[in-house]
Amino acid sequence: MANTATAIDRGQGAGGAPAEPPHLADPRAAFLRLEKNLSALTGLTDKFARITDEAVALLGAEFARIWIVAPGDRCESGCLHARFRTPPHFCQSREFCLHLIASSGRYRHTNGAVHSRIPLGAYKVGRIAAGIEPGSAFNGLTADPHFHHLRWIKRLGLFSFAGFPILSPEGRPAGVLALFSRQAISAREGSGVQELASIAARILETG
Repeated sequence: MANTATAIDRGQGAGGAPAEPPHLADPRAAFLRLEKNLSALTGLTDKFARITDEAVALLGAEFARIWIVAPGDRCESGCLHARFRTPPHFCQSREFCLHLIASSGRYRHTNGAVHSRIPLGAYKVGRIAAGIEPGSAFNGLTADPHFHHLRWIKRLGLFSFAGFPILSPEGRPAGVLALFSRQAISAREGSGVQELASIAARILETG
């Protein structure tokens, strides 16, 4: 699967189209600082939480999240998706799913009824994890048919999305880093999210 950032015209977000965040004036330095800070932390959960914190801070995102592919663990104990028989909520395979393990910004919880577990192939994030869609960054959420909660999108004023797979050493999706923003996202910012996903992949490999 191609792990390529694609960003459409920057356009106007909910608050206009501001200049790129000053942190991205030297993105390599910001990412080097992040990796240095991550080396001082113990535990994958804390490290992934630092990455989503950084995504919000660097890119001005409304919220950012990391899901990891893991064995299905709530299929018989109340998982919302296990009750559905039709898309987009339907869980086609109970062997593996996405587990939400880090969330920063507006939403910091990881135990919500809908998104704490996401079936592979469901919603935008699940399609990225299943390899159905490549990672991407784009503006204009309401134009994408795989975002189903349009009232929620409009209520929060969300305008852009970036989501990239966290790849295993073999090149298979092992998770997803995704963020939503009220502002337009540029190609450079999309590449920044892609780099954060690469950092998350290195953390997942080395612990």
